[in-house]
Amino acid sequence: MTFMNFEKLLADRLEKVDGSAIREILKVVSQPGMISLAGGIPSPESFPMEIMGKLTSAVLEKYSSNALQYDPTEGFTPLREVLVDYLKRKGIKSTAKDILIATGSQGVLDSIGKVLISKGEGIETMRLNFTMIDEKTIEKAIKILSEVIMDEI
Repeated sequence: MTFMNFEKLLADRLEKVDGSAIREILKVVSQPGMISLAGGIPSPESFPMEIMGKLTSAVLEKYSSNALQYDPTEGFTPLREVLVDYLKRKGIKSTAKDILIATGSQGVLDSIGKVLISKGEGIETMRLNFTMIDEKTIEKAIKILSEVIMDEI
């Protein structure tokens, strides 16, 4: 039986792709008994499993399949509205329009970069501080090193 060589169909850029640091970290932290201190990989014991089922049931009962659908880019509207009251109790005045729900830091960093950094501009910070920095960001010659961008915002 002859197999087709699929590698010739792949884009040239894949020749330059190295291993993933995250993939290597996940190999290590998934070992039994391993306690991870890696950012973005909290200890499984840190999840409030005793209430997860109740919360999931309550959300599905109240919002049905709507809770499982795509929502506006800003995030699930009922959650944004509830957060207004929560933030008010913390002394932060806001409206639902002021709140953006994100599912992870990679998307937020990518959005910040797209909004604040023009083509050819760079950011200087003190050190590389995000393991999964997008290769496209590096290809655009943005120098990421940490803290200065926050001082400018």
